Amino acid sequence: MKMIYILAKAGGKWHPDAEDIKSARRSLIKMIPECTVEFLTIMVRFQAASREDIEELICLIRRSSRVAMLFP
Repeated sequence: MKMIYILAKAGGKWHPDAEDIKSARRSLIKMIPECTVEFLTIMVRFQAASREDIEELICLIRRSSRVAMLFP
């Protein structure tokens, strides 16, 4: 997560395609919920991903994981 933070802070952007979003979702679901929240917070804070991509990722996570309790 530290590397993602460093890249995002330096202006790095994540431009995922549909498969990248699915892969990220699978990875985030395997992590503890706090890591998922941290990843999303970094993406939003540094505008490292588009709002649409973040919303799509959140929707997929909410439907399929224990992280759903953190996103009512």
